[in-house]
Amino acid sequence: MDDNATIRNLPIYKAAINDDWDSVAHIFDTYPDKLDEKITIRCETPLHIAIGTNTSHCFVKNIVNKIVNTDVHKLRSKNCNGNTALHYAAKIGNTIDAKLLVSKDPGIAQVTNTEGHTALKLAAWYGRHDTLWYLLEVTKDEPGENGLSPYSGVSGADLVTLSLTAGFCG
Repeated sequence: MDDNATIRNLPIYKAAINDDWDSVAHIFDTYPDKLDEKITIRCETPLHIAIGTNTSHCFVKNIVNKIVNTDVHKLRSKNCNGNTALHYAAKIGNTIDAKLLVSKDPGIAQVTNTEGHTALKLAAWYGRHDTLWYLLEVTKDEPGENGLSPYSGVSGADLVTLSLTAGFCG
């Protein structure tokens, strides 16, 4: 991503941060490819940015609905570290938007980042109890993208250890 692209996308970035869907809705209507365009140097999409605030819930709802109307799999867009918007929600404890994402694309809970972590594991890692509870309900005990179940082997052991370390079971 070059500096000019970053500057061109600044209005979208600001709108995502400020929960201001109305100021950029026309951009997404005219240029639907902007819905999942990488708008930061870390390859984040507008959805990543909005979910990362844990306050831009209106923006998130609107962009998710637009994305679902074009291609639901665009909800799985990844940043440079392979994190989806659900990974962001898990890291910061944004259960509201995690529920929205999973309601539109249940398989997103199985997606792993470049280190092989699911959103469930990140919720445990960061001690996000409410989000962890929710993701435990929706993450299936079946192989994800990396061919492993999040509940068995090293991944399962990590999940238990991280949950205990975060004071989840106490």
